Amino acid sequence: MVFWQNIPYDTQTWDHCMTAHEDKLIVVGGTQPGWVNQGVKKMAMYDFTTQQWLTGLPLMQQRRQKPACVMNTVENALYVSGGEHFGALDSIEKVSLTNIASQAWEYIAHNLTIGLYGHVMIYDAVDNTILVIGGWDHSTARNEIQRIDCETGVVTAMGALEIAVA
Repeated sequence: MVFWQNIPYDTQTWDHCMTAHEDKLIVVGGTQPGWVNQGVKKMAMYDFTTQQWLTGLPLMQQRRQKPACVMNTVENALYVSGGEHFGALDSIEKVSLTNIASQAWEYIAHNLTIGLYGHVMIYDAVDNTILVIGGWDHSTARNEIQRIDCETGVVTAMGALEIAVA
């Protein structure tokens, strides 16, 4: 049984997010050498069956500095939130999603209540919602919990943790 496996990646990148779907590891956004203040629009998928990297649909906007991503297994959709983009060193409030089969990006109906990076997203298949927890707003560690309704795209503030989590 193999517990760890080195996966060669064609480009060095950091501050990206990763999630898994079926037999694929999905890498989204981040920063590459020579792009110190710029994020990338890159999405790549490593197929564990073929042991090859596949190029995914480019993001709608650059997302550097630790965006978050999660798979919605009910809708077969990848959600990406937060991060920062070049030209505005503030955190991104928009949430993007793509259906893996259609490979078309779109924004959900509403923005996060505050732009974040370095936060966590957790998918709840029972309620078909995503919780967005903690993170940074470019200057301050945050403790808010936000809830995204995947059917309507409505974002609701759900309260706060006792401490900031980033």
